[in-house]
Amino acid sequence: MKFLFIGQGYPGVKGASSGSGIGTYLYEICQGLMARNHSCEVIVWQDDPHAVPVRQEIEGVTVHLLRHSYWPIIERLVPDSRDEFRLRHLVRQLNAERPYDWIEIESEEGIAIGCQQDFPQKVLLRAHTTLAQMIRFKGVQVGWREKCRLNRERRSFTLAPWVVTHSPAHAESLRHDHRIPGRIDVVPHGIGNPIPGMQHPDVSGGKPIVLIIGTADLRKGFDRIRPTMEAFARSGEAACFRVITNQCEQTSRLLGVERGWPTGIEVKIESRLSADEMERAYQTAAVVFHPARYESFGMPLVEAARNGTPLVTTNVGIVPSLMTGELARYVVDGDRPDECALALKKAIADGKEIGAVLMARYEAEFTRKRMADNYLECLRALK
Repeated sequence: MKFLFIGQGYPGVKGASSGSGIGTYLYEICQGLMARNHSCEVIVWQDDPHAVPVRQEIEGVTVHLLRHSYWPIIERLVPDSRDEFRLRHLVRQLNAERPYDWIEIESEEGIAIGCQQDFPQKVLLRAHTTLAQMIRFKGVQVGWREKCRLNRERRSFTLAPWVVTHSPAHAESLRHDHRIPGRIDVVPHGIGNPIPGMQHPDVSGGKPIVLIIGTADLRKGFDRIRPTMEAFARSGEAACFRVITNQCEQTSRLLGVERGWPTGIEVKIESRLSADEMERAYQTAAVVFHPARYESFGMPLVEAARNGTPLVTTNVGIVPSLMTGELARYVVDGDRPDECALALKKAIADGKEIGAVLMARYEAEFTRKRMADNYLECLRALK
């Protein structure tokens, strides 16, 4: 089969916008499907209007770049109208050259609603965090532009005969927010095997690394990091908190870098790393701390499990199905710094045992192969 995926970003693309993520899902599903001899192409939004070429080949996947543009007058009435027009035109053109069997669209504020209308029998809607959820969570005041986008998003879900999302909790949230009339299937994200050859460090000889990955956003709970560091220091323990984010300046302000760090605490704030560097960050960390208030899935949780890195996390996203049994003791209330600090110390001390359990969960539920198999099984049920 031939697939077309429409999303916000794809790893390794030059001149592309990262949108709300770096495109890990798109990369993994394409690699998983190609391993089963299917063909995959991707459309992502272009950040640099002068970037060339507009079509790139990355590890067997053809990636098409689409430039953001607008009609100044019409945009005041119908936001993103030019983007929607250009996307619809490109998909029609590509499908005419060599028809696709399936076209999967990320639920990005209904921006691809025209494609849904053009190809109703072959379009699948992949539901990530929706605009409705973002507005409710952040308490955003809804103006005309937001209302327009919300209406388009709701229309997109109404048109979709099939919606796929990545966790049971998010499926329930979608039913509550959008009253989706069609079918909703849950296909959890999966990722490929870890890079071999890197061993977890023996933390007894120095400061253990507490790894935190995300953005300086209310959803990600970065305001909870500083209180947890202070509680960790009060217990007389030392650690290096390594924060990897695409918002270094905002993160520094949020963590209060100007006040200095508590005794025994070292902090490193770094921008996003390459895939290999990220992998090594997981493998050299003593524990991953995930203090989020909201996640529709939480890819860092699965990336930690894949590498056997202990996890301390709040109860968000995929946590209810990942952190069960003996791992439940490492699920914390992010607004209780002492509880978070105690769980971090336990996780560091029990690192090898926790890591082995997490890696087994990854191998059973969250591999790239498992995701692709589940995805294809859902498609067969639609035929």
